[in-house]
Amino acid sequence: MDKGYFKVYRKVFNNPIWSIKPYSKGQALIELIGTANYRPQTIILGNEEVEIKRGQLHTSEVKLAEKWGWSRKKVRTYLEQLERLKMVTTVGTTKGTTITIENYELYQGEGTADDTADGTLQEHQKNIKRTSKDTRTIKIKKEKKDKKDKNIKKDIAPYPLAEFGFSSSVESKIEEWVAYKLEKKDTYTVIGFKKLMTIVQNNISQYGENRVLALIDECMANNWKGVIWEKLRKEGGTEKAKNNARDESEGGEYDYNKFFEN
Repeated sequence: MDKGYFKVYRKVFNNPIWSIKPYSKGQALIELIGTANYRPQTIILGNEEVEIKRGQLHTSEVKLAEKWGWSRKKVRTYLEQLERLKMVTTVGTTKGTTITIENYELYQGEGTADDTADGTLQEHQKNIKRTSKDTRTIKIKKEKKDKKDKNIKKDIAPYPLAEFGFSSSVESKIEEWVAYKLEKKDTYTVIGFKKLMTIVQNNISQYGENRVLALIDECMANNWKGVIWEKLRKEGGTEKAKNNARDESEGGEYDYNKFFEN
């Protein structure tokens, strides 16, 4: 547990529990690191502009003594101790003290392979890269699938539907019918498909688009092998057509090719 990182929200320094005085030495060190600038900042000291760099803070022994509940002497002794341990450097002036946190990047930076080899930051970065890679892989697979599905839909009819001058509703229904047939392992030859399209055109011309679309839907809903055009010619169909349709729905074999005859 001596390597890696954990987050400390700066507002914790205003929490009543944290602010109980006097501070411990460790508590004082954490607050120094946490209150140091995380980005450069220019402050005004009298008539002078002073840049406080990342990892630095400008304060005074008086302010720290008041904040930590210590005497000024104890604060000065503590800062001297941190300097001997090469944890901070201090520059004192008549306008206060600038404290530089040594190895600030080690505490608050993004880390390197050397200083985080066994740390949680490196593992976190690995997880981010892994998640990003997985997301890209999923996206690429989805794009390939969408493209494949689009191509299947585009090529589902064995002959271009645009050649027949159908409305978009009829084209969509025919594509749906061809997909339905494919699920049954039943495909059309180009000649057979052209013949079917001629029959569709003739029936639309004679009975109207809505009735043809409704009939195709009915045939798919009843799991029939073919489109029973006879149902359009005679409402309810002939008795023979009814019996044959019933046989098919019950798994019987019947040659529906004759129903494609106009």
